[in-house]
Amino acid sequence: MDDDIDLKTFGANIHSILRNSFFMESTVGEYAKRTISGIIDEVKQIEEFLDTGSNNQKKLQNKSKLLELKKMCDCFGDSIVKSTLINYIDEIYGRIQFELSVEVGDELQYHIEQVEQLSARKE
Repeated sequence: MDDDIDLKTFGANIHSILRNSFFMESTVGEYAKRTISGIIDEVKQIEEFLDTGSNNQKKLQNKSKLLELKKMCDCFGDSIVKSTLINYIDEIYGRIQFELSVEVGDELQYHIEQVEQLSARKE
């Protein structure tokens, strides 16, 4: 044991003990860190894809992917990490949903105008 380290663990807060580099570098496992970082990276990629514009098929695929990522987040034990990621996913999901509904509304409006023009020609 290193003589420079003064460990007073008796009666100490377990979190403080575990954070001590003698025991662990982090209280979150490496696999969990990679999983959480991976989810964040995937959601950011979907968000960037939306910012650059995308087609409806890709938006539908991204919606499905976001639902998968959200299910993964449901397994997290840390409620702060879990709720933060789920809120982020919900925000991007809602944005996709809104963009799809606007596009469907625009397409519907176009078809209504076409029907009105055809009806006007027949009269």
